[in-house]
Amino acid sequence: EDPWTQLTMSPAPSGLFGMTAVSLENSDDRLLVFGGSQELFFLDLLNSRAPSATDGSLRYRDLQFRSKKASEQTITSYSSISSHSEVANSTTVIMFGGFVKNMLTSAVYIYDLNSASPSLG
Repeated sequence: EDPWTQLTMSPAPSGLFGMTAVSLENSDDRLLVFGGSQELFFLDLLNSRAPSATDGSLRYRDLQFRSKKASEQTITSYSSISSHSEVANSTTVIMFGGFVKNMLTSAVYIYDLNSASPSLG
């Protein structure tokens, strides 16, 4: 038996790379996905070129696997972030480093899981 199952989410989230996901405590079917980019900036780094800054905004996704539902928001009050590290506990998500606006950073972002919505976090 194949241990892998590909789910088709509705609506289908846009394709990104460099995002991170956290599972929610007391929820075995839900992930919050933060960040990601459609820009191939890492190729610039591999070729020793400074990546171009972008004016994108932070993306946030809520994926619910049992119901195969996905929601996606763009949080315009924060710049895009990708290829970062992320940890979480029952109340807080902490994102560190990666790229903000496609520029290498050591920024730290903290998101309160108890906020009413991602844009209010």
